[in-house]
Amino acid sequence: MRGGAKIFFIPFFTSIFVSAAVCFLFFVYGIPFLERVEVPDVRTVTLDQGRLIMENRRLFLLVESETEDTSIPEGSIIDQSPLPGSLVKKGTHISVVVSKGKGGIAIPKLSSVPLEEARKILAEMGLKIGSITEESSDSITKGSVISTFPSPDTITREGTIIDLVISTGKGAVIVPNVLGRRLGQAKEILERAGLKVGHIDYVCDIEKLFDIILRQNPRPGKNVPKSTAVNLTINAEEEE
Repeated sequence: MRGGAKIFFIPFFTSIFVSAAVCFLFFVYGIPFLERVEVPDVRTVTLDQGRLIMENRRLFLLVESETEDTSIPEGSIIDQSPLPGSLVKKGTHISVVVSKGKGGIAIPKLSSVPLEEARKILAEMGLKIGSITEESSDSITKGSVISTFPSPDTITREGTIIDLVISTGKGAVIVPNVLGRRLGQAKEILERAGLKVGHIDYVCDIEKLFDIILRQNPRPGKNVPKSTAVNLTINAEEEE
């Protein structure tokens, strides 16, 4: 009998011990796990909507800070912590950052924009035009904006004064004197001055040296825009 009782009690107490251990582990780890919920995404929703969404998950919404944001409307949530998808215990406080609405104004890029159009753009943004200065430019057409001060993308406030630099077109240069030069020399001189060779005429004047330039148009010393073509007349022998 004693042997049989021993055989009976060992498995009995072992099963009780195992059951107790399982219950303990479930109590320590299982119940808290079942009490965890997934954090919902409340970014871009209003603060009131965010609170309601959190309460439905038995979570609490806590406003951590407010900041200006040009893309998120005032009173809506910009960011949250913990992030959406995180598993947390019920009753956890979820911190959020709330938008204070549109902040500063970013100065627009106005390079190559005609002056009148630039005036309209700035006025619609609540910005004012200050001084307007002019500069020559090889790349910006006459009457268009070269640059602004403050520079583009600078964050400023409504009513800020913006100074503009407007293009007068390509800068003027003085036509060099290429009379008496050969064509190759003349071309090099003109190109160094920012000009180019235009139409070439040939005449024959036996009283002057051949293969030299007798006339040029525009004339030497005249102010002309860069890249202007200079027409040349060259003294050449008559073909027999």
